[in-house]
Amino acid sequence: MSETVGTVATLSRFPVKSMQGERLAEAELTEGGFVGDRAYALVETDTGKVMVRRIIGPNASGALKAGLQLGEFVVCDQFVDRTSGRADTFYDGPETTHVSAADPYCPDLRALLVETARELGIPVQDGGTVVTIQGPRFSTRAESKWFQDAGWDTINMTAYPEGYLARELELCYANISMVTDHDVGVEGADPVSHEQVVTVFNENNERLRELLFAVVPKIPPQPEEHLCATALRGARI
Repeated sequence: MSETVGTVATLSRFPVKSMQGERLAEAELTEGGFVGDRAYALVETDTGKVMVRRIIGPNASGALKAGLQLGEFVVCDQFVDRTSGRADTFYDGPETTHVSAADPYCPDLRALLVETARELGIPVQDGGTVVTIQGPRFSTRAESKWFQDAGWDTINMTAYPEGYLARELELCYANISMVTDHDVGVEGADPVSHEQVVTVFNENNERLRELLFAVVPKIPPQPEEHLCATALRGARI
């Protein structure tokens, strides 16, 4: 499989990029394996080693709805950006470039992820909105209520801007928000301890590994005429 999902590892017999380290706001690779959001989207795409065209981006997330269960995966179709100061575009000029974010996540990857999760018996929600906050501060109760009242589904600190940056590079990108706990003040949700969060986090990682092993062989090359592959068409003024 010539396409990869962003050091190069082997998943079964398929080459896959494994993005290691923390998601930091800096825009460059650093010595310790830490990469910035723009570097995530660019990593090794121009070295001839591995051409990244389709990316799956999982995030540990809090749930904003009591109906979402701990350990459930939400394959989001929308995001809300509540961050500040992050390098969130490759197009700082001089040419004006506006890449649409109306439908920010790849519909093909999303469909494959939902279908495969259901085949494996992994609890999954098809579609939802993830709100990304700046961090490292967690939300106040007032902020959390605002997000809940808006009808958004999950919250984390890492889903933006890497998904949008991928779109700017005409790459396919899908988000998986993996629920580890409920956000502060979610009515009808039982409070969870730190130990429970760690337990759910580890269980999520095992389910994620199972999902990736199953879904990666199904991912075809990116079509030439595709929402993600043609994102720059008509975007430059």
